[in-house]
Amino acid sequence: MKHADLGFDHENLLSVPVDPAMSTDISALKNELRQKTAILDVTALGPGSQGASLIWEGMNPDLSYLENEVRFRMVDYDFFSTMGARFVAGRNFSEEFGEDFDSAYIINEEATRLWQMDSPLGKNIEFCGRAGNIIGIVDNIHIGYKESSYAEIYYLKSLDVWDRSSILIIRIETGRIKETIEDVQKIWNRFNAGTPFEFSFLDQEIDKIYKQEELVSQIAGYFAALSIFISCLGLFGLASFMAERKTKEISIRKVLGASIFSIVSLLNREFLKCVLIANIIAWPFAWIAMHRWLQTYPYRTGLSMIFFLLPALLAVLISLATVSFHAIRAALSNPSDALRFE
Repeated sequence: MKHADLGFDHENLLSVPVDPAMSTDISALKNELRQKTAILDVTALGPGSQGASLIWEGMNPDLSYLENEVRFRMVDYDFFSTMGARFVAGRNFSEEFGEDFDSAYIINEEATRLWQMDSPLGKNIEFCGRAGNIIGIVDNIHIGYKESSYAEIYYLKSLDVWDRSSILIIRIETGRIKETIEDVQKIWNRFNAGTPFEFSFLDQEIDKIYKQEELVSQIAGYFAALSIFISCLGLFGLASFMAERKTKEISIRKVLGASIFSIVSLLNREFLKCVLIANIIAWPFAWIAMHRWLQTYPYRTGLSMIFFLLPALLAVLISLATVSFHAIRAALSNPSDALRFE
């Protein structure tokens, strides 16, 4: 999940919340921030809404329920360039096209899939009575991979009239983060005297989404290590017992010319059979458990055979290493010590 494609470049993105009550002139604030050479781009993003009235050209009546699976995002002209998003088709919002502000929409790839659109560009769309055309299709942008993909519609909003809380997203040049944050704070204080300057990095916010998974991973790792250690203790004791029980047999085999390798193989063979049988029994249960767990995530890895074969190989190697210690010691012992009392 942490290395999956999020649809945008999330490195070095500073997120600063802006409350409309601050009476901030966002356009002027953006222009002032852009004067700093370490600030590569700035954009404003409004909150997403969901479940609004929506009609699109060629809409299948059977798909009307999909209205509730659509998110609407208020953005400005610089949003996609600042985020480093990728366009699949069409173009970005541009101030060169005056109609973009009142009647242009950009949708993501998930929208084209859910709405079963073959050629979305130029098609009419109406959101809450605001009619317009689709001018571009952008790759799906995921802030976090723990939630499903939504069809998303982006439209322009005046930077002077934000009716709900929004955020500024600032892309900073690599290696100049500390000094740039100080510059941003100074500019912020000039525009919002008395209002605390708060910020976060978008990649850190994304990492927080996976804290629970990281904790589960660590706990699973600790218990796996403990289980392997306890299993090795059991194998060690059992191998010691079997080597002791087969001492006379091993001694006779040595007297008759058996090699150390054949004696070690004799003891390991029985353990390897048990390990392989245990793996074959465990695989179906492991597959069912992991498959059900992965289904709780909309974006997940596949269950490759490597996830079953590699643990089996490791189990065999651990078993060989544990059992071979006693097997080699028994094979190297003097046969006369075991046979003198017979």
